[in-house]
Amino acid sequence: MSDQSSKNTQFSSEAINGYPVVLLVFGFLPITLGTEGGITTAFGLIFISVVWISLGIVPLFSENRTTSVYIASIILIAVGSGIGGLWVVTILKVLFFETKMFMVNDWVLVVASVSANLAVLIGSIVILKVSPVTLSLRLGVGALVVASAYPIGHGVVSIVLSIINDVPPIFTPAGKAMTAILNGGAIVVWTLLIPRKVLQEKVRLVVPLGIVCGISFIGIGLAYIIEAI
Repeated sequence: MSDQSSKNTQFSSEAINGYPVVLLVFGFLPITLGTEGGITTAFGLIFISVVWISLGIVPLFSENRTTSVYIASIILIAVGSGIGGLWVVTILKVLFFETKMFMVNDWVLVVASVSANLAVLIGSIVILKVSPVTLSLRLGVGALVVASAYPIGHGVVSIVLSIINDVPPIFTPAGKAMTAILNGGAIVVWTLLIPRKVLQEKVRLVVPLGIVCGISFIGIGLAYIIEAI
């Protein structure tokens, strides 16, 4: 019985170490939507919403979940539900109040980005609570905090300025570039410091895929910079 309990605890700990990379990827996606039209944006946000809810539900099936993990799961589910519900509300607004679609897209995507990255930030704190604190973990969580805090700050400032100037909030090309670069850097740092030691022996592709993903995000950021120039 104790062996089974130990296995469940180990599985839960290993699984949560892979979450930050997935959360950073889907926290970045909202600011890349909106350029292909309302339908594409709708399906994109619905997909993101489903992923966030799924990521929140999975840890609840662990027999040895802690209170911190339970709270983090509820937060992920709430964010996923909020992103999905936000799109439904704005679509109704467009249909019944003749609001321009691009204005709706901008508001929805910025708010979705802020909400998603806030969940990443809270999730980073939860990881510190449920894992043995080491220098590597602190450095990894520090990278996650920086990567999630920047889009939160950029989005909040954009929303405040939009209210003052009565225009839709937007993520500037420079904001998108910095967000992508910070996300990519955080993914690489986290992958090298945490999953490399925990998951490499069991899932050999985790580390290479994480590094490729991080480098790809950095490349996206550089592409945004080139496009802005």
